[in-house]
Amino acid sequence: MATLGNYFLCGICRKNCGGYRAVYCEKCVKWLHKNCEQLSELDFNFLRNCTLPYICSSCCKNDLGAFDYDQSLSRLGSAIQSGCLEMGVRMETIFMRGQHKRMPSGEGVRFNHTMSIDKVASHLAGKTGDYVPASVRGDGNGLFNAISMAIQGDEKLASEIRVRTCLEMYHHKSYYINKHKVDCIDFVSPPYEEAAQECGQNFHFSSCWTMHAASSVVSRCIRSLYPAVNGICDTSFPVLNCYFNPRALGSKHTISILWSSESKHSRGIWVPNRFVPMLPLSLRKPSQASSKVSASPSILPHPTAKTTHTLPSSTENTERLLSLKDTSHSSHTPVKSDLSKQTDLAVGVKDCSDKHCRPSGKRRATDNRQNEDTKRRRTESDHVSQGHNLADDMQKIYELVESGNSLVKSIIHEKGKAPGLVLYTDDQIDDIKALCCNGQTVLGVSKPVHLCGVTVTTTYFTQIRVTRKSSRSNNHPVFLGPMFIHGDTDFESYCQFFNHLTIKLFDTDKSKLVFSSHWDASLVEAISTFFPGLKHIKKQKSFNHVMKLAADGKGLLHLVNSLYITIRAQYAELKRSILLWVGEYYPADTHKHFSSSHTLWVSMTREERDRHYKRWKRSRLTAAPVTQTGPNNTRTRRLDFSCCHCRKRLRKFVTNYNKAIIGSLLAAGSVTELFGFFAPETVFLQDYKNLLTFKEMEEPYPLGPKVEQAKKEVFQDLICKGRFTQTQLDGIDVIINADMNDPFHKGNLHSKFGTFIGLPIAFVYNSPAEVPMDNYRIGQTITIEDGTQEGAVLKKSIILGKNAVKYALLRECLLTDSYDLQVKQGLMTLFVGGFCLVMYTAATRLKRPAQIVFRATPVIILYGLLILQIWCRYKRQRDSHVDQEIPSFGSEYVIGGAEYYTQVVKRNKALHFIMKDLTKDNFTAQGNERVNPVWNDRIRATDKRDFYRQQAEKLTNENKQENSVC
Repeated sequence: MATLGNYFLCGICRKNCGGYRAVYCEKCVKWLHKNCEQLSELDFNFLRNCTLPYICSSCCKNDLGAFDYDQSLSRLGSAIQSGCLEMGVRMETIFMRGQHKRMPSGEGVRFNHTMSIDKVASHLAGKTGDYVPASVRGDGNGLFNAISMAIQGDEKLASEIRVRTCLEMYHHKSYYINKHKVDCIDFVSPPYEEAAQECGQNFHFSSCWTMHAASSVVSRCIRSLYPAVNGICDTSFPVLNCYFNPRALGSKHTISILWSSESKHSRGIWVPNRFVPMLPLSLRKPSQASSKVSASPSILPHPTAKTTHTLPSSTENTERLLSLKDTSHSSHTPVKSDLSKQTDLAVGVKDCSDKHCRPSGKRRATDNRQNEDTKRRRTESDHVSQGHNLADDMQKIYELVESGNSLVKSIIHEKGKAPGLVLYTDDQIDDIKALCCNGQTVLGVSKPVHLCGVTVTTTYFTQIRVTRKSSRSNNHPVFLGPMFIHGDTDFESYCQFFNHLTIKLFDTDKSKLVFSSHWDASLVEAISTFFPGLKHIKKQKSFNHVMKLAADGKGLLHLVNSLYITIRAQYAELKRSILLWVGEYYPADTHKHFSSSHTLWVSMTREERDRHYKRWKRSRLTAAPVTQTGPNNTRTRRLDFSCCHCRKRLRKFVTNYNKAIIGSLLAAGSVTELFGFFAPETVFLQDYKNLLTFKEMEEPYPLGPKVEQAKKEVFQDLICKGRFTQTQLDGIDVIINADMNDPFHKGNLHSKFGTFIGLPIAFVYNSPAEVPMDNYRIGQTITIEDGTQEGAVLKKSIILGKNAVKYALLRECLLTDSYDLQVKQGLMTLFVGGFCLVMYTAATRLKRPAQIVFRATPVIILYGLLILQIWCRYKRQRDSHVDQEIPSFGSEYVIGGAEYYTQVVKRNKALHFIMKDLTKDNFTAQGNERVNPVWNDRIRATDKRDFYRQQAEKLTNENKQENSVC
């Protein structure tokens, strides 16, 4: 990194680095002198011990010679991921030495025609007066994009603000932490260290800490606006509606940032994930009919005004301008002279043209030249003289825009260029969304035509809702789309038009949109810029003949009004034909069911007619291939399925694909869980038996003489009673386990993997002296003092007689003849199947993971409790059935049962008094095991003891009666 250079030339001064301290640039692979790089002694000493690569000042710049903040952000992210945040911040501080902030220091940016409104933020903010939420990219850098948009009008400063904010948060950590000790910012924001690391990584979200540090970077106060979507009781609402003051105030203008989200529809708790700048409206606010109106003094000269501004759209805006006392504002207002006449235009706006003065009265002029001029002026006074003055026409077009019913929606001015007019109606935009954006037809762009001193570019599309009456084939008419009147045919001019069109189609899927135009390089490039990745068809027929007929050699104003009349006539004819079957068009096959009789139409009110017309516009259309479209050619063929069916099939395919993935994952998990749950008692039963037998021992415990004799007698009794066969008994193996306190069995005789019985080691002991008390295992290893009363009682209770051993062994043999393993497998399969069904339904119908968890968890818990209760009831009934069967084998087993459970109760009481001070006491003072109310799968030991005592007394009484009879 930094060392003594040795026989290398400096990349700046081209002198030998030998004997001088130098640094090595990893990017340009050059040695550079410390003084040539203008490094301080402190920085150089840091670089000598730093493990991160050094980059010289030249390599830190981009192609334009400015510092590359994008690369700086990438380096910071790499350093944070490797756990070297401190070192990365110090390196970037060295790299940015001498770099001044590029933050504008003047008044903040106002909302203008180059920006678009964020619809979601506008919905969340509600009525905000003179502030508009401007749309910015929500790519994780939303806060910095919003700040850059608020101070400069674009997002070019986002990377620089992010880098400087990360450095600011690191260098002044104590300042921001101490600043917010008293407020509740910690409750609504991540920890400060985590926020600093997130700030240093590109495309990572920001928090309040980041916003406060960013205010110090731009030296402006930032106002945080948090909408009360979750109600005013939301913890974040009072905390995040605040002002963040910078450490050093550089500008008095405040930046307003709104917390927003991707969608205005929220199920459950609303969580913001975007930042949107709230920009003030321009003092020269455009009209509502025109979304982008600007003016240039070089285009529209006015004899009484030095500068030209846009007219306000309403009386309210005019009063606002007057209240602000903006003396620099002046608008073009038509000045009517006494010698002027008014002619009604098609759109309801009166046109004023000066009458040319001519001699009047009894004295007549006899000059021939004057007479000829008089005749010419009379002939051309209606249209020629008024239309060829572009400035006058533009002034009247401004009046049309102000009226709110004009075809002109945007007026664009640039210095040194003719004004640009964007013309369309709401019906045209709706048809483009419904027809062109859904792939029903092509949006054609005509070849630009020069008329009235300007250039006119039109769009058109095929109206497939109707067909021509005059055509025998299924020929659809062509309708005019949005139009653009401009001065130049360069790339920049076309971008203004297609940018406006993109904003109008912002909320529509444009993936199926296909353009058709001639191969004009600038036009195609503009289309590709604002509609990237879309299909383009070349060499289409133009619509310019309509333009030429409309202009007819007249002025710009007449052209605009003629186009407006043409478009209104097209849609009026469309409405008449689709509803009444009168006019030039017939309704297409897909819309014939909307037609109505003349009597029914007359009986409808205006509101009913409007609703009927809106239903017709919202109706589904038949899918068609994208083909060449022009005035004389339309679709060439139709597909066999409708667009509605296409969408349904695609949606069905995606849904089925997702369902298949979810179902496969759940099925795989279920099979794995079931196999792991039952494998020890089925497939790996032999291994499980060896594990319990040889646990921590090289040789297993022997059964002992007492257990061997008891096993032999029990097996003989089972065969004599006909309860078991010799083959079945040969499949039952008996082992001794040192960890269990009670007998147990694994598997059963009805399983093809077999079964075995496990007996506790207490069955082997013959006297209390054999019981080891220093390592007694009862769920946990405990040490029992030999001299205590509880220890003596425990020793005696562990020793079992022969009858007790025979009873325990007989009971486990009878239990091996049950179907407990099969029942457990069935119940477990039912539970896993129900779990998969609930999770599959929730995952396919619900979108958010939180909803899936909150709604599926209660159902799964209740279903699991039901399955558990069924299993516990089955085990209790099984044990009760075995206890009812044992007395049939003889009195010695009944006496052995009473003896066995008497010893068990004594043992449990002793263990209770021994373990009552321990953390885990599994026994009660009565001698029973503690039972979980949810998991109650066994009968209490005291109940079994009483049962066998009663059976023993019953047998004794019966024997006495038999003896007395004898």
